[in-house]
Order: sequence, then structure tokens, then C-alpha cells
Amino acid sequence: MENKKLGALAFLPLIVFLGTYIGCGIVFSVMGAESPFGYFPRHVALLVGIASALILAPGVKISEKVDVLTENMGRSGVMMIVLIYLMASGFQGAAAAIGGKTSVINLCLHYIPVKLLVPGVFMMCCFISTAIGTSMGTMAAMAPVALGVAEGAGLNAAIVCAAVIGGSYFGDNLSMISDTTIAAAEGCGSEMRDKFRMNFFIAFPAAVLSLIFYGFIGGAGSGSIEVGAFDLFQIAPYIVVLVTALMGINVAVVLFIGILMTFIVGLLQGNVGFFDIAMAVGDGMADMFSISIVAILVSGV
Repeated sequence: MENKKLGALAFLPLIVFLGTYIGCGIVFSVMGAESPFGYFPRHVALLVGIASALILAPGVKISEKVDVLTENMGRSGVMMIVLIYLMASGFQGAAAAIGGKTSVINLCLHYIPVKLLVPGVFMMCCFISTAIGTSMGTMAAMAPVALGVAEGAGLNAAIVCAAVIGGSYFGDNLSMISDTTIAAAEGCGSEMRDKFRMNFFIAFPAAVLSLIFYGFIGGAGSGSIEVGAFDLFQIAPYIVVLVTALMGINVAVVLFIGILMTFIVGLLQGNVGFFDIAMAVGDGMADMFSISIVAILVSGV
């Protein structure tokens, strides 16, 4: 098919997509609707963008345009992103099912001095989000715990929440199994460890400054913290995934090893059954179906 130079008009499909999705989200936000961006799902908005793309260059056959669309949807790089999305979320689900997430939280709480709770919570969230690869998951897991600790120690709840959010985004920015990290690295063809190094030099100074800031304004906690039990064996899959990814091993292989380890740990400890772990992997993968479809459609557009 002959290339048509459409100039700025070539951006029309993306503008239509963003205008439809973000525009509807803003309108429903102003209206006070719950989950405002869910009323017009992003993959449906992408279909509207694709329709506008097919209208462009009327001199070209629709069948040829659809060929270009599907060829780009099925590029190997896009399929790699989808594969890693699914495996990363499957690993996160399996690791949580064997008690890994709870053990990581309790391990961190065990070593935080009461007088340094706010900077401690920040560092704890940095570690957890890097290990499990999700900022929202870290916030969901840590916010209730951190608020309970803050209330018991007489600390400012707003500052503790800020520490949770900041630490959660730090790790999500660096984690080898974060969907945003995967999309950024695979999308531009870089190695995951190279992105980690580059982002580390950006995120680490900000984290140090934040740590100092929280140390000064966080206040000193009082009393004691009730900490649950933790098991280093349950944390092992997270550590192995992080270390092997930094060694430069293919991320898909790394995640396969991580999932396999969750099965081994769960079965050896006997605290969760084989099919329970399998279901956790499946549920985790299902959570990524929507973003996987979006990645495929965006590549086509």
C-alpha cells in the first residue's frame, strides 16, 4: 500500500480516542459518578479511534487499512508485552496466595523503630511496591495497616498516607514486574535492567529527599506496634524475581521461575493447595486482560 502523508491529520485517531475516553471521564467526574472513567471503557474508546483511522485516506481500500491495523496489532513486541503483563500479574496473584505479600508487610513492620514510623512506612512501601510491582496494590495493602499504626502511635494520618502513596509510586516506577515498566521498556526496545538503572538515578535522589523530609516532619511515634508473623520462605519468590531480572535474564523466563517458585513454596509449606495457587495465577492474569487488549489496539492505531 502506498504511504499517504496526511500531516497533522494522521493524529486524528489518537485525538478521537483521548477526547472520547478522557472527555467522558471528566464529564462523569464533574457529575460525581462512581468510577467515572468506567462508563466509556478505554478499549471501546479505542475502537472509536480505529473507526476514525479507517475513514482517513479515502482513496485506499478498507481491506488494505485493516491489514495494516492487524499487522501492527500482532507485532512480536506487542505480543511480548501482553505475555509479560499476564505472567507478571499471575505471579503477583500466586505470591499473594501463598502469603508472600502479608509476610513482606509484617517483615518490614517488624524492623521499623516506633520513633521513625513515617519514614519507615515510606521505605517499607518503596520495598513492597518494588517487590510486587504495583502501586495500587501496595496502597490497598498498606493504607489500612499504616493508618492503624498511625492512630495507635498518635501520628498525623495525612502524613502517613502521603508516605504510603509516595513509597508505592517509587517501587512501581522501578519494579521489573510493573505493567508500566514493562510497557515502557518493551515499547521502546530497551532492556528492563537498563530502564531500572536509568529510573533509579531519577527516583533514588527524590526518595532520599522524601525520607529526610518525613524524618523531620513525621513526628515521633509512641507506644508499641502489633506485628503479625512473617515467613522468609514466602518472600523468596519476590527476591528471586528481582535478582534474576537485574541479572539480565529474559523477563518472561524470570516470571515463569517466579510462578514455579510460588507453587513449590505453597506446596512445601502445605498452607495452600495446588489448584488454589493455579486459580490465583488465573485470577491475576484475568486482571490484565483489559490492559492487554488496550496495548494491542493502541499498536494497531
